[in-house]
Amino acid sequence: MKNFIKRIACTVLALAALMLCSISAFADTVKVTSDIDAIKGVVYIETHSGSNGVRGTGFAIGDPNKQVEYIVTNAHVVTGNGSWSARNVSPMIYFSYATNDFMRASVYKIDEDKDIAVLKLPEPTNKRTSLVLCPDSDVTLGEDATAIGYPADADKASSDHKYDLTDVKVAGCKVAKKVPNSHYNNGLVYDIDGHISGGNSGGPLVNKKGQVIGINTYGNTQTELNYAVSSDELIKLISGNKAEIGYVLSTELTSGIPNEKDNSDNKSKPASGDSNKPGSSAAAVIIIIAAVVVVAAAGVITFMMTKKNSNHKPKAAPAPAAVQVSAPAQSAGAMLICEKGLLAGRTFPIGNGAVIGRNTQKCGVCFPVDAKGVSGVHCELRKTANGYEIVDLGSSYGTTLGSGQKLTPNVPVYIPNGTYFMVGGPEQLFQIKY
Repeated sequence: MKNFIKRIACTVLALAALMLCSISAFADTVKVTSDIDAIKGVVYIETHSGSNGVRGTGFAIGDPNKQVEYIVTNAHVVTGNGSWSARNVSPMIYFSYATNDFMRASVYKIDEDKDIAVLKLPEPTNKRTSLVLCPDSDVTLGEDATAIGYPADADKASSDHKYDLTDVKVAGCKVAKKVPNSHYNNGLVYDIDGHISGGNSGGPLVNKKGQVIGINTYGNTQTELNYAVSSDELIKLISGNKAEIGYVLSTELTSGIPNEKDNSDNKSKPASGDSNKPGSSAAAVIIIIAAVVVVAAAGVITFMMTKKNSNHKPKAAPAPAAVQVSAPAQSAGAMLICEKGLLAGRTFPIGNGAVIGRNTQKCGVCFPVDAKGVSGVHCELRKTANGYEIVDLGSSYGTTLGSGQKLTPNVPVYIPNGTYFMVGGPEQLFQIKY
């Protein structure tokens, strides 16, 4: 009898799963539903070449229900207004500048004439959500829009920049004009009545549903011209890569209701909100059946669990042991400066010490996951009574002091104030000051 009941329960649950899965064909599953929600897809970008650097904004595209792997920005954020070739740079995609949480991306697609670049992350991430692209056919003049990004003008008000999701700035505006612009090889741009400043470049211009209608590209306070390149230009660039990127268009989203544009030849159309719209009845029936099946499944499982546990009293769980954590005293002023390499220009407070490497869970000074020559946990700085010592933690390519001394794995070496050392090789050069 028990096995029979179990078989019934499994069958009911399987039917419930099939019913619920079928509902996805009638309803949108996009996580972003408003302009403010679109913040979830925005990243901060830095590109360096020697002493030169460009900063900007980007946003994720792809399937909103899968991890993010592709980032869109302006080409000039990647190429530095033509100061160096896109082939020789690897933009840093920051999820949080404050915690040094970033990945070094590669250039996947680029159109410098239209000022668009699509970047590919070294591995998928769930730290952002992909945004839906809205074609120009669904954009109307005068409609409300929101420019999202990390504008330089806003930065002047504060020196505490995290460049994470809490630091994103939004600015309301309207689509004032649609025009092919000669500066962008006659690509379609939107003239908007909101201000775009440095740092906003590459960020999304979204509608009230949080769908990307354009890429914030140009702003001039003197001429009061502010442009966003239309999403149409991005869609053209990546149209041949849809299967790989998995991006979603607003025109593809359905709720069981065919696009009205597809019914333009029909003589009679149901009024807005009419329950007789094609697909709506089927969707309603499926939802009702699924609900009934789920309730039935819950009833069967509850009956089985109640009968099984009727003669067993639960045992009280033991109280958790108290854990005491004492915070170590911090050494004020000790800093690690990256003089050369992937983290060039960055300064890190090290306090009582810091681990250097690629493992974001164990390291305080983190390299991107694809950094060549740097181990997951590479080396460590430790505070001592006389200053600091450094120890190589068994890295693959070693740690070398500026004097040329290569460290023996797991053997600490005292380093005086101002000491230089290399992580993995001469490409990654640091200096400690305390």
